[in-house]
Amino acid sequence: MWKYCRYYSIVFGGFTALSVWMPQYFVGQYRLSIAEVSLMATSFSMPTGLLRAVGGWLSDRYGVHGVTR
Repeated sequence: MWKYCRYYSIVFGGFTALSVWMPQYFVGQYRLSIAEVSLMATSFSMPTGLLRAVGGWLSDRYGVHGVTR
């Protein structure tokens, strides 16, 4: 269990850091408006949220070891 907790904290921590950093980067680097950046951030966050739900369903159905191998 601790191994999977470490994996999750690294992967989800990286995702969270990227989600926070990405809007600031696009505003500073490309001078985009907040509306454009929020649309880009949403288009990044929504599919990953859906894929996390699918991954949870798969691990419930087939087991954690079967999905992560």
